[in-house]
Amino acid sequence: MHYLLFYDVVEDYADRRIPFRAAHLAHARGAAARGELLLGGALADPIDGAVLLFRGSSPAAALAFAAADPYVTNGLVTRWRVREWTTVVGPDAAVPTTEPAPVGGAAFRRATAADAEAIARLHVASWQAAYRGVLSDGFLDSQDVGERAATWVQRLARPETIVLLDEGPEGLTGFCASGPSHDPDADRAAVWEVYNLHVAPVRRGGGIGGRLFDAAVALGRDRRARLLTLWVVDRNAPARRFYERKGMTPDGARQAHVVGPGATLSEIRYRMRLASTSA
Repeated sequence: MHYLLFYDVVEDYADRRIPFRAAHLAHARGAAARGELLLGGALADPIDGAVLLFRGSSPAAALAFAAADPYVTNGLVTRWRVREWTTVVGPDAAVPTTEPAPVGGAAFRRATAADAEAIARLHVASWQAAYRGVLSDGFLDSQDVGERAATWVQRLARPETIVLLDEGPEGLTGFCASGPSHDPDADRAAVWEVYNLHVAPVRRGGGIGGRLFDAAVALGRDRRARLLTLWVVDRNAPARRFYERKGMTPDGARQAHVVGPGATLSEIRYRMRLASTSA
């Protein structure tokens, strides 16, 4: 997400800042080096304030910056405030618009709450095809599309979660949900996670999953993430081979994912480094 830090300053700010400017700039360059501060500077004609743009999973970096800024601590700033900025257009937009997004020659649509039932239906079908023999038949056959759709409505309401849809004449053929990592050991600003990637069972092997995965990689790179991670069921050999062909490798982390009463999936985490797209 993006956050704007606004400063209101004293009337003779341009003159009074001179003794503190070097320290302020060093403070700002440090935040920029950490990937927190993207842009910053004074307003012009008149110089009656300043605006600084931060990126992160919360406003914490912007708040900490202001509290320690020499301009603030030395009384040059009369008032400051942080506002979340919902960015929707541009390569670094935190919440891209729902228009089809071409990635590697493919066009995907970003899901909305209206797509929750279709996503849930495909999600259930994918589980029932992939996890036979891993979870009990009784558990898989009892999966309720309505309940899962309600869960997807909640997930789709989170602006940081991006769900891309692949659609054909027959309707939804695949989806991929990704966003900042949910793992407690991850830096959310630096690690992009694929939460779910599912393709309709009858359409597997046709390249849909690969294109959706590539789109998730592109989203992570656009947000300057350094790593891509995901969790995969350790007994799901086809999925593991797919991610390994894409360049991912296990990083040693494991978890037990409780998915229902008496139903637990043993999962391992995969990761890959995201190369910078800058020159």
